[in-house]
Amino acid sequence: MAPRARLDRFDFNVTDKMLGPAGRCSDPLGCDTGKQHAALFSPKLGVVLGPWNHTTVFVNLGDGYHSNDARGVTRGGTNPEAQPVTPLTPAIGAEVGVASVPLAGWNTRLDVFLLKLQSELRRRGGRHLTEQRDEAHRNRVGQHLAHQRVVRNGLERGLHPGALRSGGRTG
Repeated sequence: MAPRARLDRFDFNVTDKMLGPAGRCSDPLGCDTGKQHAALFSPKLGVVLGPWNHTTVFVNLGDGYHSNDARGVTRGGTNPEAQPVTPLTPAIGAEVGVASVPLAGWNTRLDVFLLKLQSELRRRGGRHLTEQRDEAHRNRVGQHLAHQRVVRNGLERGLHPGALRSGGRTG
């Protein structure tokens, strides 16, 4: 079992190129200029069971974040339709899988991954605006197969004959 924690800090500093020398915005949709700071603490937990016959089972859980575009975070308010968005949106993720070394040098992995975002930005068509949208979910089933060998000079070279990822998006 491996409990972990992470602290992320972001400093957003944007100067819109449509902002003139006198501080006037020449963009009819508004200028995205300003500074913003954000930090987020994210606890995590990883559990690995095994190995049994060169195979392990793993589970990873944790909080995280989705960082929004700095232009949306620092909106200056010159366009009433374009309100500033949350800099770091909380997310929760989970992964369950199996990893194995079936033959010397060959690694394979199969996992299922789920992600829940508290919100995310969505682009609004031809209006060149983004808006914060409600909760979103992501899921994925992944399979990975790779071969690694050591060459004469001690460097590793890899062969990745196939990786399959299929995912879905809801919300």
